[in-house]
Amino acid sequence: MRKQNLLLAALALLVAACGPTNTTENTEAAQEPSINDAHLADAPASLIKVLDTHGGYDTWAAQQTMTYAMAAKNEKHQIDLPTRKVRLEGDKWTIGYDGEGVWIEQDSSYFGGSARFYHNLYFYFIAMPFVLADPGITYEEVPAISFEGVDYPGVKISYGANVGDSPDDNYILYYHPETNQMEWLAYTVTYRSKEPSDNFRLIRYQDWKEVNGLVLPHELTWFKYEDGKVVEPARDPMIVSDMSFSTTALAEATYAKPEGGEVVTE
Repeated sequence: MRKQNLLLAALALLVAACGPTNTTENTEAAQEPSINDAHLADAPASLIKVLDTHGGYDTWAAQQTMTYAMAAKNEKHQIDLPTRKVRLEGDKWTIGYDGEGVWIEQDSSYFGGSARFYHNLYFYFIAMPFVLADPGITYEEVPAISFEGVDYPGVKISYGANVGDSPDDNYILYYHPETNQMEWLAYTVTYRSKEPSDNFRLIRYQDWKEVNGLVLPHELTWFKYEDGKVVEPARDPMIVSDMSFSTTALAEATYAKPEGGEVVTE
């Protein structure tokens, strides 16, 4: 009998140890955002919640290739996500980054801008919010902006020295306070000046669509932004189409400089 009582007591302790001891604590733990990468350990919980709302950083990190088109520009973009190698195909030109340098191939000087500046410009705007979780970033929660009666909290993103071509660029991600979905991006441009700036430009993100488990924008509208206030659209929306992801990398030749290509430094 004594042995039987001891056995029952041991079983009771085992069940108690394995089962939940506080339903409230377990529910709260389940609602906490997940952080599965060491470089995000210091990121604010608000940013992690935004990433989780858009499919989660792990889902993003599992992808190898991203492609999309911009019909208004008649362009197709292909990106190797781990290395950020790119291939942009325009109407009369092709621009690429092979991991070492930016190159351009064209029959004439049809592409009149800076190929180096342009090669990843729209990728960083379109691959939101996940590019704001890259290594080498510092985060800071900042005051909200208001638009049509909604206050959108913000997270400021800045880069460490020598990170990318424009380490002095700053971004502010603004998200909906109830849904945690990204709504706005404020950003500065320092590529040419190489000087820090507090002149922020503003994009509104809409038409979010799920692609391979990731929720990314398909409509971007630049807004007039004056004295910290959202004013009105500054131009027609930019529409993104034919977006896709793959866990398989494209052939290295996709991003390699062709025989007629020219390496650019500006």
